[in-house]
Amino acid sequence: ELSPSTTGVGVFQGRIALDTTGGSSSEIDLTVSHGDTISAKYFDSHYGDAGSHEVVTTATVDLTPPQILDVTVSNVTENSATVAWSCSEPVSGAVEYGDSRTLGLQKSDRVLTEAHSLNLPGLSENRPYYFSVEVRDPAGNEVVADNGGALYTFQTRYTVSIFRDDM
Repeated sequence: ELSPSTTGVGVFQGRIALDTTGGSSSEIDLTVSHGDTISAKYFDSHYGDAGSHEVVTTATVDLTPPQILDVTVSNVTENSATVAWSCSEPVSGAVEYGDSRTLGLQKSDRVLTEAHSLNLPGLSENRPYYFSVEVRDPAGNEVVADNGGALYTFQTRYTVSIFRDDM
């Protein structure tokens, strides 16, 4: 079923349930495997200057989650740090972080790219921080890097003030 999109006049969107297990329990499911091509044919009664026209569009099934590579922390100061990572394909991503293992804070980058770098401002001085990285590819495949469940860590710096008075 197609329904009008809210993104523009003449734009229609549709969804179909995909079964990747081969055990389809419904007649509306389409059984697919990674790399399969899905074709949709529809009749467009207002196809620009051409009038009415039959349109065929295709999409490739992507069931492979991206790989998160090289998670690093740099530029650690008293109140900020930068978390960077790269991926095997363009993704959007987020860092969930906090000063306890329950995390609680998030900073995201919605740009689809293979390399991400997020600055985490507003941190407390001389405190350990924990974080994980979550990414999502355009097909909706998600993956989390959390250092094998242990979470990644870094510690903010501590500034020592030295005062000297040579009166």
